[in-house]
Amino acid sequence: MSSALDDLRASFRDRLAERVGEIEAAWEAVARGGDASPEALSQLLRLAHSLYGTAGTFGYPEAGLASRALEHGVREILDRPGPPRAADLAALGPLVSALRSSL
Repeated sequence: MSSALDDLRASFRDRLAERVGEIEAAWEAVARGGDASPEALSQLLRLAHSLYGTAGTFGYPEAGLASRALEHGVREILDRPGPPRAADLAALGPLVSALRSSL
């Protein structure tokens, strides 16, 4: 008999790749689509933060650490005055790749 926590873990595991895909899609909108607006970056931040908050809880520490690094990188960009610098945006790409690799 499975517990409610086991059911939640299974649900998280089943959706983990989908959630990473959502982060990758948000990143693509920023990187390739040319939408580095505060709104697009904030969406990327929210998705990374949400994954960070749950990954460790459900036994995926690597995904949690990778999403935390991405969250931190996006937050630094959003906290700087002015438009995002191309080099700062480019630095997010490897963080998104590391998140995919954590699966």
